[in-house]
Amino acid sequence: MKTTASRFLATCVVIVVFLHAAVAQNGWKIVDASGEVTLISNGRLKQSWGDDALLMDGKKNRILFLSAEKQAYAQGTPDQYCTLMKEAQDAMVAKLPPEQRSMMENMRKQKSGGKPPAVVIKSQGSGGLVSGLKTEKYAIYVDGELREEVWLATDPDFLKQFKPLIGIFRGFSQCVGSMSVSMQDELETSKEYLDLYEKGVEVKVRRPGADDEQGGDEESRVERVSVPDSEFAVPDGYKEIDLRTFVYGQMGGMDDE
Repeated sequence: MKTTASRFLATCVVIVVFLHAAVAQNGWKIVDASGEVTLISNGRLKQSWGDDALLMDGKKNRILFLSAEKQAYAQGTPDQYCTLMKEAQDAMVAKLPPEQRSMMENMRKQKSGGKPPAVVIKSQGSGGLVSGLKTEKYAIYVDGELREEVWLATDPDFLKQFKPLIGIFRGFSQCVGSMSVSMQDELETSKEYLDLYEKGVEVKVRRPGADDEQGGDEESRVERVSVPDSEFAVPDGYKEIDLRTFVYGQMGGMDDE
């Protein structure tokens, strides 16, 4: 028969093992069709490409850009970033040759004065499993034409980790849409499309007319992983640069002026 002390020790071991397992799976890793990696944990997101990374903190309404090449970072709110992007775009357009500048301005006027597309989203029921996760499938129609089909992962923990980021994603989508004349951007800034963020996380998309060899599908690989807090921190030795300087640099080195 086990003594009280040995029972207590055994219980502690079980608790430690349980807590370790919980910590070991505190987030999610998404690898999209192009190989771009996104980490999500507790309302925070890290998206990496090459030597650079974008960090988002939905609870603090904060974004942060990392540049390994420059050993530097820039940070601010989504609204600050959007305002600077529009400012930088206007400055870039102002430098264009007269004919190109006139064309851009006319395209903007046509968009602002035009009728927004009619977006209708229809539920297709269960989308089966993607990366072992249950999904719901939706068909998206623009002006009566099927534009794309999306599969949204509905895992409760996945949605819990992602939910604080919805506000930032909405803001970014609307910001990009306000500066673009692309039909795809107009679709992705519509209220109907943005409401999909509340239903699940996109893990697969199919666009009619895509390359038949690829089946028209773009599917992400998703797995539950351990995501240390250090993934969302500024690396040691990085210096902070002004967000405006960073944004203008994104637009083609305009900060050199």
